[in-house]
Amino acid sequence: VLHMIPIDRIQDARDAQKRWRPIPLRAVSTIQAALFGGAAAILGLMITALYTPRALPAIGLYMFLSALYSVWIKRIPVIELLFFPAFYLTRIFAGGAAIGIAISHWLILCVIFISLFIIVIKRNAAADEWTYPKKFLNLMTAIFGSSALISYGLYGILGARSPYATYSI
Repeated sequence: VLHMIPIDRIQDARDAQKRWRPIPLRAVSTIQAALFGGAAAILGLMITALYTPRALPAIGLYMFLSALYSVWIKRIPVIELLFFPAFYLTRIFAGGAAIGIAISHWLILCVIFISLFIIVIKRNAAADEWTYPKKFLNLMTAIFGSSALISYGLYGILGARSPYATYSI
């Protein structure tokens, strides 16, 4: 069944850079890629369960979100932008769980806005006017960039434990 779902193979084969990847070149079939990816995911979860079991839920969630994004979410404009911070946040929560610390609400806030800033800049660089108008992306860049600076500024003044954190702003 998996070999019948090419997902992005056809689009990637038409792209100037992505066409050289193994699946668009048909050097690796989609079934081979799916089997290898599934085996790598299972191995990753097993290693996580063995060495850092507290991080297992976050790692599992990250894998689920990645699959959901690849198969469905990335094709829904605006929603795919708003979905993007979830990837960064699950990594942060996995790291916090792995070493047994709570994640600061300041860090969460900063990561949300910084990741949104990153994704709109990336979409702007792709310059796909059919998906996102340039004016929209420029506005979102200004909003998310400002929000990232403000959230980090508030952290530096109100949330940091060091009196010198203010100077890092």
